Amino acid sequence: MRHFLRPSLLVCLLLALPQNTLADSYPTPAAIKAARAADALGEQLEEMGYAVAPLTRMRSGHLVAEVKINGSEPMRFVCDSGSGATLITPQTSQRLQLQSEDTGSTAAGVGGQGLQVDSAEISSFQIGGKALPMEVILVVDISHVNAQFVVAGEQPIEGIIGSDWMKAHQVLLDVAHGRMFFKPI
Repeated sequence: MRHFLRPSLLVCLLLALPQNTLADSYPTPAAIKAARAADALGEQLEEMGYAVAPLTRMRSGHLVAEVKINGSEPMRFVCDSGSGATLITPQTSQRLQLQSEDTGSTAAGVGGQGLQVDSAEISSFQIGGKALPMEVILVVDISHVNAQFVVAGEQPIEGIIGSDWMKAHQVLLDVAHGRMFFKPI
């Protein structure tokens, strides 16, 4: 026995479909204008010698860039202008087989006080496909930060891009479009 859909049943099925139409997914004129302005800004910055690195946003709002140290696999680094220094975790230092040395200093950050600060020698810091010379990176235990990320359902980070690196590379963050512009000096 063959069953055919009746026209009235077909109309009911179509009406039951979500009201998200293709037209709803088209960008608004304002969004198109903003995208064009962002593209023009990006082109102008690249003409001025800036490189660009993509950023992703965590649910917490933190911006994350992929970084490679000494040619490593990509690692997650939070961009944190409130951090005075660029750093990696002790676990990252061990995984990269870096030799850490105690600096004799301590650091305090959000949720952590009296954190031991070590340093490690590195040969390159790669971001946005650009390998940049960098001789030393700090090694600080930020497990208290990663614990909060994990509780929030996020992946832990391997390091932080701090204001020292941002200043040295004249970083401009395009938060709306998820990208970081920097001078590869």
